[in-house]
Amino acid sequence: MKNLFGINSKFIEFMNTVADVAVINFCLLIGCIPVVTAGASVIAAFNAALKIYDAKDTHIFRQFWKAYVENLKHGIILTLGFGVILYGLWLDLQLFEAVEGNPVYFLIIGLIVFFVMLIHMMYIFPLEARYEGTLIQNLRNARKIGIRFFTKTLLILVLWVIEILLFYAVNDVLFVIGCLIGPMTLIMTDAGIVLPVFKELEREQRSGENGEEFSVSPEN
Repeated sequence: MKNLFGINSKFIEFMNTVADVAVINFCLLIGCIPVVTAGASVIAAFNAALKIYDAKDTHIFRQFWKAYVENLKHGIILTLGFGVILYGLWLDLQLFEAVEGNPVYFLIIGLIVFFVMLIHMMYIFPLEARYEGTLIQNLRNARKIGIRFFTKTLLILVLWVIEILLFYAVNDVLFVIGCLIGPMTLIMTDAGIVLPVFKELEREQRSGENGEEFSVSPEN
């Protein structure tokens, strides 16, 4: 029991991580309040999540807001861009329901666009959090990584669906837990899967194995 609750025990380390996740989740939600800054808030949350997985000793609260300010420009652009796409998908759904016969091609187009958007969302935010570079470059890398590591992309999607259903469709207790750490749980899941991918690509870039296929600037 002493080892279980010792200051350096795995249990205490896990609880510290849970506390960090809760703090970042709170910061994430506060950072999203202006709505247009949601992208910057998500990038900052990924920045903290990647550092947790890298076991980098950092002040979580301070680091979050530092990354938030540094990524405001790209974050706002991403918020507006994804917002426009989501609005277009909503219009597509309205057309599907309004047109006589409910043409299935409206639904197919909407699903394809939604899935492509999800692929970009899974990778663009952690890419922005980890690397310097232009937004266009990181969007291009997000698409390439999402396609090359398609099984990991599907794994993230499946885990996201399970986590969302677990937190928000089971019972009130899990709903409350989901409010405390739900969004950051999704981000931690994504970050935990993409970090080994990034490290593999970094190794390939250093050795010149991937040529110009992937191009990333030094870490933030």
